[in-house]
Amino acid sequence: MGSDEGRPEVPGFEVLEPVAAGGRGEIYLARDLEREGALVALKFLRAEDLEYTDRVRAFLDEVAHTSLLEHPTVVKVYKGGFVGREPYLAMEYVDGITLWEILERARRLEMRLPLGASAYVTAMVADALAYAHALEGPDGEPLGLVHRDVSTVNVMVTFDGAVKLVDFGIARSKLSSLRTAPGIVKGKLDYLSPEQCTGGTVDAQTDIYSLGVVLYELITGRRPYADCEFGEFFDRCARGDRPKVHKLRPDVSPRLERVVDRAMAVKKKHRYGTASAMLKDVRGFMDRLPERPTSSTLAALLGELAPAEVARVQASYGPPDTTAVSSFDNVAEAMLGAPEAGPDTDPDPVPPSLTPETAAAAAGEVLSLIHISEPTRPTT
Repeated sequence: MGSDEGRPEVPGFEVLEPVAAGGRGEIYLARDLEREGALVALKFLRAEDLEYTDRVRAFLDEVAHTSLLEHPTVVKVYKGGFVGREPYLAMEYVDGITLWEILERARRLEMRLPLGASAYVTAMVADALAYAHALEGPDGEPLGLVHRDVSTVNVMVTFDGAVKLVDFGIARSKLSSLRTAPGIVKGKLDYLSPEQCTGGTVDAQTDIYSLGVVLYELITGRRPYADCEFGEFFDRCARGDRPKVHKLRPDVSPRLERVVDRAMAVKKKHRYGTASAMLKDVRGFMDRLPERPTSSTLAALLGELAPAEVARVQASYGPPDTTAVSSFDNVAEAMLGAPEAGPDTDPDPVPPSLTPETAAAAAGEVLSLIHISEPTRPTT
């Protein structure tokens, strides 16, 4: 794709077609010519956002965060750079659909998602969050990384059954060059935690709450506060005033409902202290099923929900550089932390962001790890 179509050419890539646009990003399917033509996704900041320094910094923050993540359930970043003055991010192309799309298709078919498949997706995301929350920076110190936008829109399932957590665009850590202004809430309304609704501390347990909302929705087919008006949501969320899972899905296992209730506890001392603890309980539920769900379970489900789309990209461009191999399927029980009763007090807040004076230096250090190229003048 050339500049006459509104998108500059990116050296080393062959742009194929637009994939998605929204928020402040645009994503294109492309071939990485330096990786034997492997399919990748190129993410750009929207042209209208380039004039805003804070939005450019937020995009670079995403590059900084995702470049450090090496986990099979987190979309992999290959390279970042600039085309002229425009930053871009080259990352793993995920050939699949979001959980939101899966739920919408199931609703249209008046179909309930299998409890095992719902638990499997949740376990995979919990595994990814456990990894991200424990991530250390180049200096060996904990980053305090929080996704802050775990939702059905930001979890994808590939057509071969792999689960991918995407979009660390509003993630927060010590590497963030921008701080959230007081009174500004980051995240999607239906997945906000009580502490986000009341101005409390946002930390790893915030992501756990949001994942609990995702599991609630996968089981019941609706969001916990779907019947709320905008102004009513914050009050009900802060009080935990939501329909019980078993009222909406009578066949739910009490064991799985307890996972939802604990993940969505209003008070952090009653919530899972770590994503690893939540993962262990979800695994406990799956281990008691007659047939343990796997990536093949999800692949079969997508074949049922989206039969016309399963092979579209493969037929046009060849197989994507994504597999259904997951660390979760192979991880030993000994590698998982024991369930926690929950801390007596809220954990320490995420360390403060770097000051503007040191942010540029920190960003430069991190971006250098993923071969960020220097900005170049636009080609004429």
